[in-house]
Amino acid sequence: MVVAGADTPQQFAEGSTAVDAQQQQAEEQGKHPAEVPGTLHRGDVSDEAGVAGPALQLNRYDIGIWQGSVLYLTKAGMQSPVLQLQTADGRLENIQPILLTEMYSWSCWRFNVAVKVQQQQQEVFYTINVDPFKHRYSFFVAGLMQSWHWGFHSCNGLSADGDHAKWGGPYEFVLWRDVLSQHAKAPLHAMVGGGDQIYNDEVFSGKHVQEWLHSGRKGLSSYHWTEAMAEEATYFYFTHYRQHCYPHALLTCSVFQGLFKIARQMYLLFQQQTTIERAAGDGPLSEDDPTHLKAWSLLRMFGPTTCLVAPDSRAERTKKEIISEGTYNQMFQLLHKLPSSCRHVVVLLTVPIVFPALPGQEKVWRLLDNAKVGHIMSKTGLGQKITDNFGEAKLLDDIIDHWDAGQHHGERHNLIARLQNLAKAKNVRVSFVGGDVHVAGVGRLYTQPKIHRLRHDHRFMPQIVSSAIVNAPPPQTFMNLLHKTNRSDLVMKPQTREKMVRIFKGRLTGDKLLAQRNWCEVREVPATADQLAQLQDDSSILITGDTPGCLIYSLRIEESEPGKRAPQGATPLMVQYDTVVPVLVPSSQVWGKTQGQINGTACQLPAISCAGIR
Repeated sequence: MVVAGADTPQQFAEGSTAVDAQQQQAEEQGKHPAEVPGTLHRGDVSDEAGVAGPALQLNRYDIGIWQGSVLYLTKAGMQSPVLQLQTADGRLENIQPILLTEMYSWSCWRFNVAVKVQQQQQEVFYTINVDPFKHRYSFFVAGLMQSWHWGFHSCNGLSADGDHAKWGGPYEFVLWRDVLSQHAKAPLHAMVGGGDQIYNDEVFSGKHVQEWLHSGRKGLSSYHWTEAMAEEATYFYFTHYRQHCYPHALLTCSVFQGLFKIARQMYLLFQQQTTIERAAGDGPLSEDDPTHLKAWSLLRMFGPTTCLVAPDSRAERTKKEIISEGTYNQMFQLLHKLPSSCRHVVVLLTVPIVFPALPGQEKVWRLLDNAKVGHIMSKTGLGQKITDNFGEAKLLDDIIDHWDAGQHHGERHNLIARLQNLAKAKNVRVSFVGGDVHVAGVGRLYTQPKIHRLRHDHRFMPQIVSSAIVNAPPPQTFMNLLHKTNRSDLVMKPQTREKMVRIFKGRLTGDKLLAQRNWCEVREVPATADQLAQLQDDSSILITGDTPGCLIYSLRIEESEPGKRAPQGATPLMVQYDTVVPVLVPSSQVWGKTQGQINGTACQLPAISCAGIR
């Protein structure tokens, strides 16, 4: 995950030949939260800039030690940069970089940074020195037993076919100014990015790839990958990369495999700050041979009480499977070894697992996916309007990407069941964060019949839906369809029900989903062991935003009307809606008298690495 640098939080910060201007910019905007691996802030690396970066990444948190890395780029011929870290006692520590790779006259460096966690929150300062530049930055590390303050976002860019005149230009990144505003009020310790961190469809606009696209339906799978294609794609993917899901014949063809190889190379460099050759040593992988790496999932402790787990739900995805069984098994092996201090497990799924279904739509788009129908429509102008470059229905990919698609029902049920077992066995509250759908909302899974106090229900799992922080909202016709299909339903008979929740109180529509740009701020209410014990003993206590141990998800919604949005440089008009998620409180009346106590002990991480599933 690439982080907000010294430029704007939307861009991988670019250097300048003006030293004093760079230093002034660093002083004004050099404070930023660390990012969890996987997120990329949209931007470009200018050939005219002498340096680019930094990108700060959170790699691991153990009791007493914060570990991260910094990615920094310099033009070829410049001296190696040196990172100078200021320790808590005021000493200066020089950190030498690792040269990851060199391409297009750029050297890509990584600094490994370790910070000793103090009793109280600390602002960590560091300077990157590379003649003639000397820039100073800082980030915040939470105190030893402090609850973390962090944020979640998704869809960090505009689609190629989006209304750039309406949503782009000075209005494209206004919500990132709100992130900075919240960070200034109370430092964010991490930023977590969901799906669509960068939009890469323009890779298919290159001259040589276009020749492949126009080779005919049969030619798509038989066309050979060429050096010219590789050069064209590498140049593009240096800053833009993502993967799509297409038919097996296309996925395995020479050209797609060539594009994937380059996309993976850039993903590892910019979003994981490693290379294919180094990946095995930088994080646990599913493959003994890292050159066959397909997916990169992660698990991070956010302090002693919250765990974020993010299985890679894109790289292994096919039309029949979202995540492989091997990835699931590794994920749950790690989750069942979480420290006893952990009270919340936050599962990041790029597409929400609780969301209104679209009945009937899948059948329509499957009809369009039929080869014969596609051939007939390719002879008409209509085919160009509803199919993509590969003859695939444009919306089919998005529809079958959802967990509620028919071919994913079994996988969805198994995942929910395993998380329910984890919640009960480890005494942790599970909640979901996800985006991709360009709306804001909250859903939930819970026991049927409903348990009076949700804090006693291990099947109670809220779903926070937050997107997009940049991309445009969907059309009203799509929202009308979602609202009509938004109903409570049994997920797994006979005991698990799902529904969307009406949290947007005070609005005239009363809708459970909002088609407005947004991001999510997350904080945890501190709790002592005595306070948690009182929650267990006294069932009459009502859950509020001040209840000890709760996670509070704050959806921050852009309220500005089209044409009246914040001008460039101004803070946007925002409104906030909170969802309070209680800790899981054992109840003898619900679980039986042998159930253990609520988690409230000090953080003791297991011997296994929590740095990542991969």
